[in-house]
Amino acid sequence: MSEVVIKIYRGNLIENLYRGDVSIVKINSNSIYSLGDEHKITYWRSAAKPIQALPVIYSGAYQRFGFTDQELAVMVASHNGEEKHIKLVHSILNKINLTENDLKCGICSPVYRPTAHYLKKNGIEITPVYNPCSGKHVAQLALCQYYGWPVNDYYSVKHPVQQMILDVVGYISDYSRESIYLGIDDCTVPVFGMPIKNMSNSYVRFVNWELLSNKYKTAAQKIFLSMVNNPYIVGGTDRFDTDLMKVSDGNLVAKSGADGVFCIGIRNEKENTGIGITIKMESGNMKFMPMAVIRILEQIKILSEIQIQKLKKYIPSAILNCRDEKIGDIVSDFKLKKL
Repeated sequence: MSEVVIKIYRGNLIENLYRGDVSIVKINSNSIYSLGDEHKITYWRSAAKPIQALPVIYSGAYQRFGFTDQELAVMVASHNGEEKHIKLVHSILNKINLTENDLKCGICSPVYRPTAHYLKKNGIEITPVYNPCSGKHVAQLALCQYYGWPVNDYYSVKHPVQQMILDVVGYISDYSRESIYLGIDDCTVPVFGMPIKNMSNSYVRFVNWELLSNKYKTAAQKIFLSMVNNPYIVGGTDRFDTDLMKVSDGNLVAKSGADGVFCIGIRNEKENTGIGITIKMESGNMKFMPMAVIRILEQIKILSEIQIQKLKKYIPSAILNCRDEKIGDIVSDFKLKKL
């Protein structure tokens, strides 16, 4: 059963509670900490993107099309739709000889409000490249072009590119592909349902690529480095996963997923032994996810006090009224269960 991770006080009375589940595993896939139910099955959503991109490298498509590390980073991004993100998506489309018309992710307003406001103010049409998942989609189109597969229905679960990705997800997560729940994500492609512990398994293996078979080692290493070297591309301005990677020491990757999923992978360096972390907010509300993640990393001594201070804007402590007067508190004081 999910446990309380955030308490919202109005005066001395708790008005709202946010519950969640946490799974933290070591490089041998043994659980070391948990909260709530580490076997809770939910959809991985966009936190699966680094795993979904692995075939772009091991297939040879990365080399054939001459993709850059920043282009690889946007392939795993849930980007803001800022100028840099859009240029990278267009660059990939040019390299694979396709256009925006080939993107089947659908049209939605950019995540970053200043960008959305700028487009509206200047009468600029919002096209599929502004979809936060357009990077993932061009990655899948690149695989189609590499293998000579049709591009018109690449988003279908029956398409070879989706079957390839399903194989990879099953292997990296150590969860049989036959057991994976399949749904459709907001951006039209398949989304994978599995226990959050298996999501953590995936991240600890992905960032400690020595644990993987030879087929995946180089691919995982390249994606890891593309993320830690280009955190802005992975999210953008005022995005928590971007800023968390920025303040870390180059041994941590973080990726958010819609509806309350967040994954972290930490390499086997310094004093840690390599861990994977997944948190799922029961309500799907992402508002207080950063606060919960920081609380986890603080407890397991991954973040220093200096690093936490750099993330202070993500740790609200007070409820304010319309005159900026404090009328309540936001508290995250849960304790992880050591296993």
